Amino acid sequence: MPTSADGFGWVVHPGPLTVDALDAFVRRVSEWTGAGRVCLVADRNHASVPTIAELVDTLVERLGAQLHLASDDSEELVRSIADAGPWDVVIGIGGGVTLDVAKLVGLDADAMRRVTSPGRSSRVVLPDGPRSTRVALVPTTFGTGSELSSSACVTSRERKRLVSGAALGADLVLARSDLLASLDDEQMTEGLVEVVLRLTTLYAAGEAASFADVVTRASLRQLMEVAPRLRAGGRVPADLRAIASISAFSHTGWLARDRPPMVTLPWIVTTEASIAWSCTKAVAASLVLPGYWSVMRDGDGRLGSYRRLCELWAEAMPGAASPAEALDEIIDGRLRRPSTDELTRLGDDAFAARVTERWGAGLPFMGEAGRDDVRKVIDAALARGRSVALTV
Repeated sequence: MPTSADGFGWVVHPGPLTVDALDAFVRRVSEWTGAGRVCLVADRNHASVPTIAELVDTLVERLGAQLHLASDDSEELVRSIADAGPWDVVIGIGGGVTLDVAKLVGLDADAMRRVTSPGRSSRVVLPDGPRSTRVALVPTTFGTGSELSSSACVTSRERKRLVSGAALGADLVLARSDLLASLDDEQMTEGLVEVVLRLTTLYAAGEAASFADVVTRASLRQLMEVAPRLRAGGRVPADLRAIASISAFSHTGWLARDRPPMVTLPWIVTTEASIAWSCTKAVAASLVLPGYWSVMRDGDGRLGSYRRLCELWAEAMPGAASPAEALDEIIDGRLRRPSTDELTRLGDDAFAARVTERWGAGLPFMGEAGRDDVRKVIDAALARGRSVALTV
């Protein structure tokens, strides 16, 4: 729906009902609840930010919501909040991890059993079906697109699982760019890297697809126009709306039109690396993506088209000599890199074996890639990580 006259928000379309006014958000949630129970899951790491703390306090007061703080996406946390229910409405306020927790808490008992049941695969696909709990989300970061996607991550038994299904889609989103204004330069950079991960992976995955190519190139080009101002501390509402819109749009499915159905290997390796290296997904991506691109460059095309990747970056950042250099310019030293000890905690062979067991070896999520491909990507990422560690 169109945003209101104050111009704070961004339209997420197609997707859940999106508003940018708090009164409209509260009014809609109130229509759902009546005398029902409201659960508010808030990001512990952002809870002290004045604008976010004020919003949390307002929702607790006006909706009678029960507050739960989240700092991770552990199965134990999801279960504990769900068990405190049942809930008529679950509201999530925070970054992607917190929004994922809120979406998972809103699942019914049968879906929750599927999520938490042990199994070899790290992917869980939920069957279609009605959901009795309403879910409303308030993103305070950008990059993950959790407010729009029908998926969520949960950490279970020291492994990350990707859960997908219509039951994980939000019913309502409060999209306000002023909630992004408190992000520091490192957090802004992490969001930018997450968007780059998605845009470049989709574009390089296959041959030309006219519509998807046009919108992907336009998205990355605008991202590069806004990024320097954001990294320099600028928080102009128009720039914040632009970056949030690009992030949200990258999750609508439009960018994946006419693409191969399984183009998730960079995301898989990045996700597993973030656990193995004890870092955020964006930090892991800052090492994995250049490693992946180098293997793509020297490979046989199964991991994607390096030619198309270079064409994409040449239009978005013509001054960069290579895709890896373009990514370095975006990061500009603003991300904390894992130490050498953290990078080598899990050997490359063990890492490749873990990824293949959880996502490949008969499972469809790695496409044509195999264990040797994963090991080459990890070797290249580790080499990059070690060289960075020596220079900082």
